[in-house]
Formats: sequence, C-alpha cells, structure tokens
Amino acid sequence: MKTALIAMALLLGFGLIGCTEQSSGTPPEKKDKDTQAKKETSPKHEGWWCDEHGLPEAECWACSDKYSQKCKKAGDWCEKHERPQSQCFKCDPMLKAEWAKKYEAKYGKKPPEPDDY
Repeated sequence: MKTALIAMALLLGFGLIGCTEQSSGTPPEKKDKDTQAKKETSPKHEGWWCDEHGLPEAECWACSDKYSQKCKKAGDWCEKHERPQSQCFKCDPMLKAEWAKKYEAKYGKKPPEPDDY
C-alpha cells in the first residue's frame, strides 16, 4: 500500500513537472483571437482609410467581404487579379490616383503608398 502511494505521488509529481512550461497563461484559442484583433486594429486599419490597399476601409475589396460581394454581383470584378475592376490598380494604374483623390479631399495630403500594389 505504501509503495502504491509513493508510485502515485511520483507519477503526479512528474505530471506536474511536465506542465510547468513557461506560458502567459492565455489559452491558444484566446491568443489567436488577440492576434486577429491586433491585426484588425493595426495602424494600417485604424480609421477610414486602408493604408495597405489604398482605399477607404468600407470600400476595400480585401478588407470588406460585403463590398467585394456587392462588386461581384454588379459585374465589377477583375478575374485575373481577384478584385473589383474599378479598384484594379494592376490593370489600370490610373485608378490609384482616382481613389487617392478621396483621401486628399479628406486629409489635404497624399495617401500612403499601398503595400499590395
């Protein structure tokens, strides 16, 4: 009986040692949500303008699935580059200047250069 108690204590002790990995105490699924939230509120996505894509957030093909779906339904879609044709700076580089005018009208300066183009 005494031997069985010692064996159980050792097993429990070794089990606890294996669980002492340094951690923040945050479950992995919570960390994933926190990472996603940080991404969504990064400086590139803090306000009205999407710096990453060079468009207003609400009208950004990559940031607003609702807007992308609306463009697809309206037939405004570039199959080659998978974005609205009206926002495809790859097919028509002049479009970038057209969208930049919205930023300039609001802030009185040129927008940051988009990362995605």
